Amino acid sequence: MRRQLSKKEFKQILALLEKAGFKRVTDFSLKGAYSRILKKDLEVVYDGNNKVIAVMIHGEIIPFIGSIAYFSGFKRVYVDRGAVKPITNGADIMAPGIRDHDPFSKDDYVVIFLEDVDVPIAVGKALINSTDIGERGKVIKNLHYKGDKIWKYVSGG
Repeated sequence: MRRQLSKKEFKQILALLEKAGFKRVTDFSLKGAYSRILKKDLEVVYDGNNKVIAVMIHGEIIPFIGSIAYFSGFKRVYVDRGAVKPITNGADIMAPGIRDHDPFSKDDYVVIFLEDVDVPIAVGKALINSTDIGERGKVIKNLHYKGDKIWKYVSGG
């Protein structure tokens, strides 16, 4: 179901993204912005030019993984190739797969990249501080990833 967003609502969404560490580097069209409600607690947010901007999942708003280029300032985590398949099947990000990262705190939103490639594969929420990463355990809750239901809906797959 399509839901029109007022300019005020859309500006609030952009402000929430910025507060979460995602500063926009692209101008978005406020006029005609809308969201598509996919199911309860899951919406995809579009600007007035039909650019997918963000997803709202259980009250949390994060950028759509395919729209990360519209933002800067976010925390990055790089994983090895062996972690890609589990992550793109919905698994949380585990310590052994992390190869490099920006400093982050518990509850920060982070973007997961494949090491040596500047292509995002997931957006998640830190479960611990980066200074506490050990050799084992969950580090990041996977919220949205390439190949999930949202990705398939937006890309028509």
